[in-house]
Amino acid sequence: MCVKPSHLYRLTIKDPDTNDESDNEDLLRAKAKEGIEMLINAGVNVSEMTPTDWKYLYGITELVDPRQQLDDEIQKILNHIKQEAIE
Repeated sequence: MCVKPSHLYRLTIKDPDTNDESDNEDLLRAKAKEGIEMLINAGVNVSEMTPTDWKYLYGITELVDPRQQLDDEIQKILNHIKQEAIE
């Protein structure tokens, strides 16, 4: 199994009772990181979206703009999380 997150901060559901957006965003990011770590520790391959993946996704959603900058940023985050999970 391979999981390719496209928006790490969207990996959890927002709490509708939380009014403070910055606290909520921090919580979302922490939960996303925790979820990625759990997947890695369970042996799931977690990697960034590739240009081919984006083309496929755009093809089924009719979006057209590539998202290389987002891909690069997600890869940096995943590398950091993977390194922490190993340590």
